[in-house]
Amino acid sequence: MQYYHLIKDMSKMKFNLRLKMVPKAKQTSISEASRFYGMTRKTIRKWIERYEKEGLEGLKERKITPKNIPHKLSKEAKGRIIALRQRHPSWRPLRLLERYHVEGSNG
Repeated sequence: MQYYHLIKDMSKMKFNLRLKMVPKAKQTSISEASRFYGMTRKTIRKWIERYEKEGLEGLKERKITPKNIPHKLSKEAKGRIIALRQRHPSWRPLRLLERYHVEGSNG
């Protein structure tokens, strides 16, 4: 089996595990479910809460991308840097910074 299919199926396996885990924890107890599935009680509680708030969508894997990137350049700054690089293709970043005082650089 190819790696892609293994990883693709792995997310389904996690979802199915969570789908079985939540009712077991509700029927028995969080402690018993954590021992049975080898997870912490905190993790079991997290999935129960997500399931209660969001239903089946709450059991799906979430992306963990940051919502805010403080050091990210603005579109205007990116456009200015690209224009300067095209105008002076042989110049290094430090020289661009010294001559044009490019905003948002690490220098």
